[in-house]
Amino acid sequence: MSPTSIIIICGLIVILLIICLVTFFFKLSIRKKIWGSSGILLILVIGYFALLPKLVELQINDAIEKLNTYLTTIYPNDSWSVTDTDDDKLNKTVELHVRFQTETDIVYSYNITGEKIEQIDFWSIDGKSSKDLINSETKPLHLEKKIK
Repeated sequence: MSPTSIIIICGLIVILLIICLVTFFFKLSIRKKIWGSSGILLILVIGYFALLPKLVELQINDAIEKLNTYLTTIYPNDSWSVTDTDDDKLNKTVELHVRFQTETDIVYSYNITGEKIEQIDFWSIDGKSSKDLINSETKPLHLEKKIK
């Protein structure tokens, strides 16, 4: 679990404890309903944060599979490695990095949104930006479109 998740869960526990302490001024039947609701809310929040890493991993694996299929159709005679950006949130867009076997010194960044795959940027391993690479003698071999 990420530190943010732990802080949120601890904050929720403190709030729920305060609410449960305040309920001692209510009737027993209302107190039991509030305690039950608090317990269910706590279980749901802990469950969400426990499942979140698995959901993010599934989303990233799905995006990697789509990107591999896409790259296979565009570059059938090449091989590559795909890495993620270690994102810990569910996003509509997944950003992945690709290094081609024939061009190991350049990293290409792709955005995968649903079925749409788009190359958004590239850079060299030694820190040169896409603009520097375009202006240099080394031209990227796998440039799909003009990068802004």
